[in-house]
Amino acid sequence: MLLILSARTVNEDIALQFGRVPPAFLPLGGRRLFSWQAELAAGEPCVMTVPDDHEIALVDARALEDAGIRLLAQPQSFSLQQAIANALERVRPRGAVRILYGDTLVGMPDGDLPPDSVAVRDTTANYPWAFVREDAQGRVVFSDTPPQRLDRRRVVCGYYHFADAGLLVAACRQPSIVKALQDYTAQRPLACRDAESWLDFGHLPLYFRSKKDMLVKRVFNELTYEDHILVKRSADTAKMRAEAHWFENLPGPLRLHVPRYGGRIERDHQAGYGLEYLYAPLLGDLSVFGALPLMSWLEILQACFAFVGKCQAERPPCGAPEASPAFARQFFREVIVDKTRMRLAAFCTQSGLSIDTRLTLNGTRHPPLGELVETLIARIPPTTPEMVRLWHGDLFFGNMFYDFTAQRVLCIDPRGQLGGGQLCLYGDLRYDLAKLAHSIVGHYDKIVLGRSVLEVDPDDPLDWRFSVDTQAHAAEISEIFFGYLRDTCQVERHEILALTALLFLSMLPLHYDSPERQRHLLAMGLTLAQQAGCST
Repeated sequence: MLLILSARTVNEDIALQFGRVPPAFLPLGGRRLFSWQAELAAGEPCVMTVPDDHEIALVDARALEDAGIRLLAQPQSFSLQQAIANALERVRPRGAVRILYGDTLVGMPDGDLPPDSVAVRDTTANYPWAFVREDAQGRVVFSDTPPQRLDRRRVVCGYYHFADAGLLVAACRQPSIVKALQDYTAQRPLACRDAESWLDFGHLPLYFRSKKDMLVKRVFNELTYEDHILVKRSADTAKMRAEAHWFENLPGPLRLHVPRYGGRIERDHQAGYGLEYLYAPLLGDLSVFGALPLMSWLEILQACFAFVGKCQAERPPCGAPEASPAFARQFFREVIVDKTRMRLAAFCTQSGLSIDTRLTLNGTRHPPLGELVETLIARIPPTTPEMVRLWHGDLFFGNMFYDFTAQRVLCIDPRGQLGGGQLCLYGDLRYDLAKLAHSIVGHYDKIVLGRSVLEVDPDDPLDWRFSVDTQAHAAEISEIFFGYLRDTCQVERHEILALTALLFLSMLPLHYDSPERQRHLLAMGLTLAQQAGCST
């Protein structure tokens, strides 16, 4: 059996950025940490302790069930050794038990940890861990005091395999986990096994370093980590060069809102560029997996609109093509009108739905898809030269980090070009605002990470029920966003809602790999169209 100990919420420095969640519920690679930890169970039963006052969202309950994790509620007041003893006395495992701390992910060289052994790792870092050494007789000695000399420091990684669960329960009567380990090893000697990998998420700096280390070990599309620089490259050389051009030509005031740029990289028939790796939380992770209070989201939205305000201040130079009425007309036609029509047609071909399909969503029957798109387009005033400012082009939470110390957003993955591949630093500012609404009002990040539910009437395949697992204060956050739109951008709610609905409809063919996700995105597009007054 694998026992994951996660009955205390994260410490204060992590809680300030992610909210008071159990450590195993921290975000990692588009999932919660427990999804990765459960893989260590390797088919054996898996039990995880959680705080007895922690509410489990429906989508998390499903993820826990899919991972084969059984929950065990405990008071947060328990010490570590009390939590172990309480869990084992309640579960009563037969024979051996493996124990993993909830803020830890460990990989062993042979894929497993033998009975009566402890995963250890050498380190030079200075954190309040448990340490281990061997005495003159070769016996393992545990201590919570680090070695004072600059010699070998072996840290207990938080992953154990005990052959005798009953003996461990008795040892946990000791006043500390270190004394409990020492009591157990006095009767059944524990061996140290060097971990192949050790990711510690128990302190904020370690959390961000561990996220980076995991990224380095895994393949993330076209990303690699080379000499402390995150390198993005692709065979789509035009796209990569457009993004690099955007970073290279960013005005000075905006450079505070992007990672340090590492220059272009072109090799092996690919183009790309390097960026500083950011040790900061992604806004997508905060919105999907975090539990921040409303005041924190007010601070984050202020920072988002501080960036938007700097973009608003940057207009095309007088006489530049982007300052002309012709460019404004081209932008509206290519980016908002033609792209949506073309992509909706592509989606209909992929899905087998007709452009004349009428869906019923949550009891409301919507107009045919083609008619709905035209109604939405008509609700959006055409782009004018006054609206053309510096733009990012893909300003949603998945492309935005938040630096809590500087109270500043940092943005990645700009668009940098128009539909025909024309390099472009400027665009309709409303497009970026709609992209923000994409995450804030449309909950795009939650949908793509599987935190929405769509049910189809078994008697009518065009009658859907749809909902999204939203965080606390979601309605208030949306209203704060619309308040900024009105007061600082002088943009009406209905036109941003209409443009955001078009974004959801235009991205449908881009998610061809998951027809189920396409239906969820379509459902949100219909929901936003109704809020914009275009589905009645």
